[in-house]
Amino acid sequence: MNDASRRGGEGQPGEIERLRAALAAAQAQVEKLQALLNEQELRSRRIEQARQAWAQTVDALAQPIFMHDEKGSIVRANRAYAERAGLPIRNVIGKVYWKLFPAQNAPFPVPETGSGHTEFEFSLSDDEVFLVRSAGASAGLPPSWRLYIFQDITELKRAEAAVRASGQYAKGIVESSLAVIVAVDRDRRILEFNPAAERAFGYTRDEVVGRPVNMLYADPESGDAIRRLVFERQGVVSEVENRRKNGEVFTSLMSAAVLRDAEGKALGILGTSIDVTDRKRAEAKMREVLTELELVFENAVTGIAFMKDRVIERVNRRFAEMFGYGKDELIGASAENIHPTKEDYEKLGREADSELAQGRIYRTDIQLKRKDGSLFWVHLAGKAVARDKESAEAIWVFEDITERKFAELRLERRETYFRALIENSNDVIIVVNAEGTVKYESQGVERVLGYSAAERTGRSSFELVHPDDIAKVRGGYQRILRGEAQHIAVEFRMRHRDGSWRTVEGIGSGVFDLDGEKVGIVNLHDVTERRRGEQRLLKSMAGAITAIAAAAELRDPYTAGHERRVADLAAAIGREMGLAEERVHGIHLAGVIHDIGTIHIPVEILVKPARLSEIELAMVRTHCQAGHDVLKNIDFPWPIARIVLQHHELVDGSGYPLGLKGEEILLEARILAVADVVEAMASHRPYRPAAVIDAALAEVAMNRGTKFDARAVDACLRLFREKGYAFPAA
Repeated sequence: MNDASRRGGEGQPGEIERLRAALAAAQAQVEKLQALLNEQELRSRRIEQARQAWAQTVDALAQPIFMHDEKGSIVRANRAYAERAGLPIRNVIGKVYWKLFPAQNAPFPVPETGSGHTEFEFSLSDDEVFLVRSAGASAGLPPSWRLYIFQDITELKRAEAAVRASGQYAKGIVESSLAVIVAVDRDRRILEFNPAAERAFGYTRDEVVGRPVNMLYADPESGDAIRRLVFERQGVVSEVENRRKNGEVFTSLMSAAVLRDAEGKALGILGTSIDVTDRKRAEAKMREVLTELELVFENAVTGIAFMKDRVIERVNRRFAEMFGYGKDELIGASAENIHPTKEDYEKLGREADSELAQGRIYRTDIQLKRKDGSLFWVHLAGKAVARDKESAEAIWVFEDITERKFAELRLERRETYFRALIENSNDVIIVVNAEGTVKYESQGVERVLGYSAAERTGRSSFELVHPDDIAKVRGGYQRILRGEAQHIAVEFRMRHRDGSWRTVEGIGSGVFDLDGEKVGIVNLHDVTERRRGEQRLLKSMAGAITAIAAAAELRDPYTAGHERRVADLAAAIGREMGLAEERVHGIHLAGVIHDIGTIHIPVEILVKPARLSEIELAMVRTHCQAGHDVLKNIDFPWPIARIVLQHHELVDGSGYPLGLKGEEILLEARILAVADVVEAMASHRPYRPAAVIDAALAEVAMNRGTKFDARAVDACLRLFREKGYAFPAA
C-alpha cells in the first residue's frame, strides 16, 4: 500500500465522526423546531378559543353589529343584526349591507381617510332612530373595511323633543306674564327681558340683552347690594327704585332668587317685579292727609259709588273711568245702566238686599257694562251705610278683575293640561303626608303595580315596599321632611298586585303645604326591565372576563387559580371595609383578570424554577401595562383597566409601573395589592415553596401604612384572624 492510500485510510474515522456530529446537531434542531411548532399550535388553539368566546359575547349583545369588506359585502354580523335584517346569520354573510338592514340606496358616509371613527344618527322612520358608530383601519381593520354598531335612541330623541316642547311652554309663560321678568348672568349682564319688562322700562329686549342690569336701577349701588343679598340669603323680596329709558324713576316690588342649572350650579339671578309706584304714592298721600277722606275716596284704585235705592248719588274718579262715563253723567242715574240686562240687575238686587239688611258685606264676581256697551269682570263688594233696616243707602266698591279672570282661565287650562300629563304618564306621581299616608296617587300606579289609584288613597305608602328596602325609603323621606334636601332619589323594590317585585326609582321633592298639612311629592319610575338588562349585560361581561382569565392561566400551571383566589379575597376585603356591593363586584372582576397582561410574557419565564434575572424581572413587570392596554378600550362600568394597571403600586411610591403614592392609587387597586401579596405568599411557586398564611399576614401587617393601605390591611387581618376566612378550594 502506498503512502497516499495509507493517509486516506487514516482520515476516514475523523470524517465519520464529523458527519455523526452534524447529524446529531441537525436532529437536535429538528426536535427544537418540532417543540416550537407544538407550542405555536397550542397558542393557536387558545387564540381560537378566545376568539370564539368574544364572538359569543358579540352575538349576545342587543345592539345590531356588522362588518363589511371593501366591496360592502358583510363579512361578520351578530344575531341582533341578522334578526333586524330578517335572515339567518349564515344568509347575511356576503350580502351587500345597504340592501339589507337598514335598507337604503347607497352606502353609509365615511371619513375622507376611511380609517377614522365616525358617529351619526340614522332614522329608519319617524318612530325609530339609531345612533350608528363605526370604525375602520384605525381600529385594526383592513383598508376600506368598516365595523358598524347600532344603538336604538328612539326614546332618547322623544325625550329630547319633549324637553324642547317644555322649553317652548316655559318661554310662553315668561312672555305672557304680566309681571316684569329679568334674568342676569353671574356678571349681572341681562340674559332675559320679557314683554312686561319692555312695557315697564321702555326698552326693547335687543336694547338691553348683554348690558349691565344696573342701567335699570335709579341708584346702581342698590343693584349691587341686592345682588349680594340674593347670594347671601338665596333669595330676596324688596322694594327697589327703578329708572325707565326716559329717565323716569318708579318703585317696584321685586322678588329675586339664584338661577341654577340641573346640578345646582349658580348661573345668575332671576328677578320678577311689579310696578308699585301708584300704590306707594297712594299710601304716601293717605299718611299725609289721613283725615281727608275725600282724597282717599277720589284717589282710590277701585271704583267707589254711594247709592240710595240703587240710584247713584256719588262716585269717585276710578268708577267713572272704569265705566267710561263722566262723573256728572252718573250722578242721579239708576244702577240698571251698568248691568248687561234688566234680569241681571234684578237678580243682584234680590241676592244683595237680604245681606245688606242684616249688616253683612255682600260680595260677588259679576260682569258689568261700560258706556260703550263692552262687558268686563268686576269684583263687587257692598255694605249698608247704616244698620237701620229702613235705610236703603249703601256703599259699593268695584274692582276690575278682568285680567285676573283671564289669568284664572289660563290657570284652569294649565291645571287641566298638567293633570292630563300626570294621569297619562307611565310614571306614578304620589302625594304623601308626613306619616307616609297616600293623599293622591296618579293612574300610572295601575300600569306599574296593578292597583287602581282609588285603592291606594288613604293607605300607607310603605306597605308595598320590600322589607329590606323600607329603612332607606323611610330615611330618605324623613330627610326631605326635615328640610335636609329638596330632592332625594332612592331605588327600591315594590310588590306588584300579582306578587312579583318591581324595581322603581323614587324621587322625592321638598315639603309643601296642602290644606294646612305638610306633604311631599314622590315620582316613581319603573326601572325593572332596565335593571334586568344591565344584569344580563354584566353577567355576559363577567363570563367573558372569566373565560379570558382562564385562558391566560393555562400558560402557567403553577399559578392556576391564583386570580380567582385573589379576586375572592379582594372582594371579601372590600365588603369588610363597608364598600357598596356594586363597587365590590367591580373589585372582584378586576381580581379575576388582574394578571391578563402575562399573556405577553414568554411562558419559560413564568415557569422558571429559579430567581429571575434583572431583564426577566423587567419583562414580568410589563404585565401591568400590558393588561391595561388589553382592557382600556372595553367599556366596563368600573375602572377595570386602571385597577389592573395600578395593582402593583405601593402606598410609599416604591411600586410599579408608575411609582404612584397614597391617594394617587385607586382604592380598588390598593385592596387588590394586599390580596395579591397574601395569596402569592401562601401559594407554591416554581422558584419557592409556599409560606404559611401567618407569614403572609405578618408581611402585610409589617408594611401596613407604608407599602400597603392601612384600612385594607386591617380588614384582611380581621377576615383571617377573627372571622375564619379561608381561600376557596382549588
